[in-house]
Amino acid sequence: MDFKKYTDLFYCLLNLNREIVAVDIAQTKEAFDQWTIPVLKRRLSFCTMVRLASTGYGRKASGNHFGCQGSSEVFRFSNPAEGDEYGKRLFSFGMYANLDIARQVQASMARLPDPCMGVGVMPLKACEHAPKSIIFFVNAYQAMRLVQAWVYHFGTINDFSLSGNRGICSECVARPISTGSLHMSPLCSNTRYSANWGDEELGLGLPFSKIERLLDGLIKTLPAVETEERKKAIFQRCSEAGINLDIPLQTNYYSCH
Repeated sequence: MDFKKYTDLFYCLLNLNREIVAVDIAQTKEAFDQWTIPVLKRRLSFCTMVRLASTGYGRKASGNHFGCQGSSEVFRFSNPAEGDEYGKRLFSFGMYANLDIARQVQASMARLPDPCMGVGVMPLKACEHAPKSIIFFVNAYQAMRLVQAWVYHFGTINDFSLSGNRGICSECVARPISTGSLHMSPLCSNTRYSANWGDEELGLGLPFSKIERLLDGLIKTLPAVETEERKKAIFQRCSEAGINLDIPLQTNYYSCH
């Protein structure tokens, strides 16, 4: 499987500013040890691991490396502290109007379906085998194009579940894995603080098994939705990357009469 080819195509089509991040899950120590990326040397939040991967640096971590209680719970390295299942800790942060809303938010947060031994996070192009999921970091226009690409093959996305909390670990990783669907997140205050994402950046997670159809949808919808100027820029990026892609001009749906 040519992971660099996938990466190059997405970069040409979307003009991404960051690496596409791959996330893999190890159920056993043997699987964890087989990953050739370095083990974290100190405790970090999962968000920071993802941020490192988005700039080209892959790392793997077991539960004792996780420096964030929320992501540790999402990956089932730890159980919610006493009372957390009812939203008490969330309510104590002052983020919700009452305990009932905090309970509802806590109950709705996606977690991995099963406990795991470790997590690997790396640039997609550096993968040696198919990961469990991938994350794009995009602006609003790029997010629109990825949604259009998904909808081309799979139809309307009806199951977005957003809370502005646990934006990467739950909304960009666990939710796509558990639903099998693309999911978008505005991220959360914790990851924006700890990983220093740009104010304009959104996260968009996808089960890796759907990447080929997403890429096909991105290419197939291009003639209908991109402006002529953007098509020319895409063609130029493809040409520079040695990618042969036929991009018809004057075919966008909003200017055809």
